[in-house]
Amino acid sequence: MLDKVEKIREKLNKQVNLKDVNTKEVLKISKELDEAILEYYKEGIK
Repeated sequence: MLDKVEKIREKLNKQVNLKDVNTKEVLKISKELDEAILEYYKEGIK
């Protein structure tokens, strides 16, 4: 699960570091990252 979070975070960093930032894509990836982190913590609580 932590690998999934790390991969999404790397994808977000790549998008943000582009000269022509696609804000819709950044928001989409950010939401995906938030969901993955939430899932990670929910699994840890069980």
